[in-house]
Amino acid sequence: MLLVAGAALLAPAALPAQAADSTAVDTATTGGSQQTIRVYLDCPGWLCDFDYFRRQVGYVSWVRDRKVADVQVLVTEQGTGGGGQKVTLDLIGRRQFQGIDRRLTYTAAPSETDTETRDGLLRVLKLGLAGFLARTEAAGQLDLTYEGEAGGEAAQPTTREDDPWNRWVFELDMGGGFDKQGRSEQFNVEGSLSANRTTRELKIDIGLNGEYSESDFQLSDDSTFTSIQRSYGVRTVVVNSVGPHWSVGGQGSVRHSTQRNQELALTGGPAIEYNLFPYSESTRRQLTVLYSVSANAFDYQQETVFEQFSEERLSHSLDVSLDAQEPWGEVGVSLRGSHYLDEIEQNRLTLMGNAEFQLIQGLSFNVFGVASRVRDQIYLPLEEASQEEILVGEREFATDFEYHTRVGFSYTFGSIYSSVVNARFDNLGDGF
Repeated sequence: MLLVAGAALLAPAALPAQAADSTAVDTATTGGSQQTIRVYLDCPGWLCDFDYFRRQVGYVSWVRDRKVADVQVLVTEQGTGGGGQKVTLDLIGRRQFQGIDRRLTYTAAPSETDTETRDGLLRVLKLGLAGFLARTEAAGQLDLTYEGEAGGEAAQPTTREDDPWNRWVFELDMGGGFDKQGRSEQFNVEGSLSANRTTRELKIDIGLNGEYSESDFQLSDDSTFTSIQRSYGVRTVVVNSVGPHWSVGGQGSVRHSTQRNQELALTGGPAIEYNLFPYSESTRRQLTVLYSVSANAFDYQQETVFEQFSEERLSHSLDVSLDAQEPWGEVGVSLRGSHYLDEIEQNRLTLMGNAEFQLIQGLSFNVFGVASRVRDQIYLPLEEASQEEILVGEREFATDFEYHTRVGFSYTFGSIYSSVVNARFDNLGDGF
């Protein structure tokens, strides 16, 4: 079998456990009693083409449960400043490889196609598995080929002098649609433009967006009700890195929203964040505390329930968030509280969380939920909404709470092996 690796695509970094175990791996004799290894791929489907990996890496036994695997491949990703992806592959040893962990990374450029990214991940995966296969009887059949420049030197990363855009990346998105039924017509158009520049020391994000939606409904008395919703705005975030745990910066925005009764809303202010874990580990785990203060100015389309046509207010918020991806599953939870400084009663508290746990072999438990206690709808119009406006959701309405939850289990059983790929009739029944 042949392992092909482009060295310019790889940036290996040792896991904490690697240093203690590297000697054992490097001095181990090749050619053990095991002919191959069992591999469990823990990767979201939109990122990894599992069928393709199984076809191309047929010399390992792919299994459906991490508890019976010799190697668990945990794949996580994080966006890069240039609009690409930095994908981290943690190869976690189990059973006879317990305590032997390896970390490799692959950086996908924003210009890459899905096929190029898939092939790049495959090369990194093959290289990572080679270290474990070298301890089995398969070692005698392994070969490693280098695809670098003549003379054996790897391609050098692009420097700022080579970059005419000076690390700025822009993205433009536009779209729209038209729907018609017997008694209704709907038309909408939307667009956005983003610009960002990211270095290790400084991150700048600028985003513009706009949306227009118009709906016509023919009522039972043959009259027509027309609903129009508009929103547009611009937002800027600037973040400066201060060591491995601290970040400081600020944000500002200008927006218009008919749904929120805002002719014009201006907000801006400083923010500071602390991460309990170093930001270098952000693809696997983060525990952050973010505090921000904002100055706000509002001009309303209609008089509000507080008899205001315009006002200036100060507010602040505190957000505590935990995100972790571990071999046993993943978890994310966030608690955010905010209120206006002059009226603490006008506040909002939001708890959001999601988790997926692999309980026992084949059994997983997943849960998602978001709940808010709402006390800060200072923009609500004084005039009561019509029945038609309520039905089509043309504007926000007074509420004390918002919530959404989902809980589920999944259980698989049978053969632990999943190496064979058969794509026949994959599209049969898609309409149903």
